[in-house]
Amino acid sequence: MRLASSCLMSCIAGRGSWRLESSGLIVVSDDGGKTWTQSSSPTSVMLTATWFNDERTGWAVGHDGVVLATVDGGKSWVRQLDGAAINEQMLKAAQARLEESKARAGGTEKDRKLSEQAEDRLADAVAAIEAGPSRPLLGVRFTDARTGFVVGSYGQLMRTDDAGKTWTYIGNRLPNPVGLHLNGIELGKQGEIYIAAEAGVVFRSLDHGQTWMRADLGYNGQLYGVMTTPSVVLAYGFRGHVFRSVDSGKTWSAVASASNKSIVHAAVLRDGRIVLATQAGEILLGDQAGQSFALLPLGLAGQRIERVRHRKRWGQLHHRRCRGRFMSEPRHRNPDIAIK
Repeated sequence: MRLASSCLMSCIAGRGSWRLESSGLIVVSDDGGKTWTQSSSPTSVMLTATWFNDERTGWAVGHDGVVLATVDGGKSWVRQLDGAAINEQMLKAAQARLEESKARAGGTEKDRKLSEQAEDRLADAVAAIEAGPSRPLLGVRFTDARTGFVVGSYGQLMRTDDAGKTWTYIGNRLPNPVGLHLNGIELGKQGEIYIAAEAGVVFRSLDHGQTWMRADLGYNGQLYGVMTTPSVVLAYGFRGHVFRSVDSGKTWSAVASASNKSIVHAAVLRDGRIVLATQAGEILLGDQAGQSFALLPLGLAGQRIERVRHRKRWGQLHHRRCRGRFMSEPRHRNPDIAIK
């Protein structure tokens, strides 16, 4: 079969592999990528992020607020949610918030600012209804077989407790009065949930998404993702910015990343070292504590990295033109590089 010319994301789910192409096309391989079969996809919009609980059960999210689900390893997909439903829920939440702010309004400057923010959020929700579904979802994670979260632009945060049969807007639980874009979501090792946002903000929950705290990292740019290890949490984003926390996201410190390119993916190798990938095709290798990073000489400058993962003794990466791999054995101070 003829595939789309540009692969947006590749993923591994158990023994199978699958790729998200442009215009909602999903293709699946059961033989390590030698042959590919097009899946049944109920959307034509760009898909942006995925999550699999096991070899068969997974979700994909994308533009126009789309959430897709599969129970057969990606061979077929059904639509669970779209932007029209999200917009309706966000409108109701904005109306309720404005009424609440009016009921509590006093004469203080803080009360006035909160009322203005509530009015702005309502106006934004009305505009979204008028424009129709258009806002992208950018991240998805499930904490177990039934409970999951999706995040996206303009403060979209949805939760399901029935494996996606129904979704509820919970973005009003965040300390996010201006509707910052939510760019990525990750799970911690002790049940924490982290959300990377614009304006250098990380939201975190320690009670399975019931309540949320906000950390302003002292940086006013985009954060594209969060990654966790048993000992450290990293937030990464625009122009090579990396921040590190050793207290489950309560406090953060900046880390030199050895790059000024936007960091878009992260992974932990088998030996515990951390790999960061930039949108410009760079791979940054860090120590287990995430305190320092070095640029690996992969020779992929200008080629967009799509995903980084680890497999046995090799780290693997996927990008537009080829598949690469690098040694992750700790005895190698500078990992060997082999590009297929």
